[in-house]
Amino acid sequence: GAEGGLLRSDDGGRAFAQVARSPRLIRGLWSDGERRLVVCAGGEIVASDDGGVTWAPTSCRGKHNDSLRERGGMLLATNIRSRVLISSDGGRRWKSLETGARRYLYSVAGNRDGMLCAGSDEAVVVSKDRGASWRVVPLEHREYLRGAHVRESGEIVLVGDGGKIHLGDRAAELSAAHAEDGPSLYAVSEVERALVAVGHRDYSPAFAYSEDGGRNWRPEHADDVVGAGRVLAVCGLPDGTFVAAGDRGGIWVRTPP
Repeated sequence: GAEGGLLRSDDGGRAFAQVARSPRLIRGLWSDGERRLVVCAGGEIVASDDGGVTWAPTSCRGKHNDSLRERGGMLLATNIRSRVLISSDGGRRWKSLETGARRYLYSVAGNRDGMLCAGSDEAVVVSKDRGASWRVVPLEHREYLRGAHVRESGEIVLVGDGGKIHLGDRAAELSAAHAEDGPSLYAVSEVERALVAVGHRDYSPAFAYSEDGGRNWRPEHADDVVGAGRVLAVCGLPDGTFVAAGDRGGIWVRTPP
């Protein structure tokens, strides 16, 4: 991610190799597990059908897209016009959805039942019908919600500045939790009921872990992280492993206890 381009692992995150011709400034990635890759890079959504050897634009043209995610066969992204972009065919065709948000959406997520959420710096927008209709839930105070996750139960988790974490039920009523030491959080992922949120504190990597669906969080620490930059992305694997990536080439792997 970031300036370092695309790295690939075939062993669950134990070793990585550079994809030689990958785009830079990557803000989101999806793979079908075979040869197709879709990335949001430098504001553009581009795709490869040969494992990253060659890349081509998708139908989602323009340089103002961000936050590529996948869930339940849907690819999701946001753009500068406060819209959510959705694709159900591996990123070949995209539909632009009006959300009712008034400001830039920093994060987006969804679950297999078609529940979607996205966060700006003043509101959360929620859809229960794959984007056909949206509810706008204002925040009490302005903050940047850079990471989002929708659990299969329908609960939503959004993370932002100062260690603030917002939890929402299916009615989109928000409650607050908090990560100790107040890190700036950028992303959140889940395996079973375990959640990991990642970010930075004074530009050193920060990690927070929850075992109860996000109600309580504890900080976790990695070795040799001083000055290692921000952790911008995290992915949970089926075996309980979490893999996180930073903006200075760092990769962290959390294995199950």
